Order: sequence, then structure tokens, then C-alpha cells
Amino acid sequence: MAILFLAGCGGGVNRDATYAVKGKVIYKGSPVAQANVMFIPENGRPASGTSDDQGEFTLTTYSNSDGAQSGEHQVLITKLEPASPSDPYATRKSLIPEKYGELKTSPLKQSIKAGDNPEITIELKD
Repeated sequence: MAILFLAGCGGGVNRDATYAVKGKVIYKGSPVAQANVMFIPENGRPASGTSDDQGEFTLTTYSNSDGAQSGEHQVLITKLEPASPSDPYATRKSLIPEKYGELKTSPLKQSIKAGDNPEITIELKD
């Protein structure tokens, strides 16, 4: 029985290589805090992060701040108004143009290369 248990737990996960990705989200000339940022590759696993008070984010695919897979990515960004304490399930309004949060409508694309990547600045427009 112990052999079966070890065989079931010993394999590990196949992980494609990831490369550090940091960036900043700007809308109307100001940093966008607490925005959800997602990089979706053509093939592979998406990477995501949340911007800080300066609008800066670091992407994670498998473990904290490990980056994104190399290749072309569609970029999605969402930022919703805070939930109401009196009605936490109420629909929340987007604080940036909604087109950036949908695969079909986001015009944002980003190429990630193997190795070092420069910091990315994403400027959102109405």
C-alpha cells in the first residue's frame, strides 16, 4: 500500500518555463491600484497579478512572482468598484473601460520572451 501511495504522489507537475514579468497599469494619467491583470498565452497556462497602489504588478503562473510563459499573450485587465458592506453581492461597476476585461474586445497584446523582459507599461484609453 505504501508503494502505491508513493507512486501516486511522486510524479510532480510538468511546468513550462516562466520568465519574470513586471509592469504598471495607467489610466487617465494615473496608476490603477488593485487592478486584476491576466496574460493569456496562445498555448499554455495564463499568468495573473494584482496591481499595488502605484499600479505596479508582478505576474504569477505556478508560484508567487514566477512570471509568464514565453510567447504572445492576450492581456485582460479588470478593476471594479469596491463591494458595498451592506450588499456584498451587488453588481459592481467597472472603473476602467470594460473592453479591457474581455477576450473578444481587449486590444491589449504583449510578447514575453525567454530570459529577461523589460518592465511593461500598459496605458488604458477610453
